[in-house]
Amino acid sequence: MRKFRQSPLVLFIGGIAGVFILLSLSRTPNRSLKADPFDAKMQLALNYMEIKPMDGIKMFRKIVEQYPNRFEAPFQLGAMAMRTQQYNKAAKWFEMASNIATDNNNKALSLLNWSDAMVMDNKTDSAVLILRQVFNYSKDSMLLQSVRMRLRELDKMKEPKVLENK
Repeated sequence: MRKFRQSPLVLFIGGIAGVFILLSLSRTPNRSLKADPFDAKMQLALNYMEIKPMDGIKMFRKIVEQYPNRFEAPFQLGAMAMRTQQYNKAAKWFEMASNIATDNNNKALSLLNWSDAMVMDNKTDSAVLILRQVFNYSKDSMLLQSVRMRLRELDKMKEPKVLENK
């Protein structure tokens, strides 16, 4: 009889997939196992971002219209705008996401990204004001330390004000 030997990588990936499935099932409420339409639309839009980015962007915009109280779609649109160096658009999407987010972690994440977009768009003063808001929404000491360091970096980036003699 021939023994089948699996590679460690296959076993590892299979184990990770098994843990993921168990965790997702344990979080599923006892109601029916129907997929949430919002989650299905988000996943479809994410998939389209890989193969047809413009179609994915259109799908995310439609999701923003259909689900105006969910922060995920504007956040994804902001991330895509950052990747394509459209920092002004990214800032608008992250601002929208931060205004919609109800969870403090999502709010802080949106603010961080909004601040980064403003820095990349050469709006350092605005970025500092946005970044300072993170302290209102996060209690994560490592994140807050990182924000403090970022604020110091931004202070150094500001051009010194030159006084003119009159």
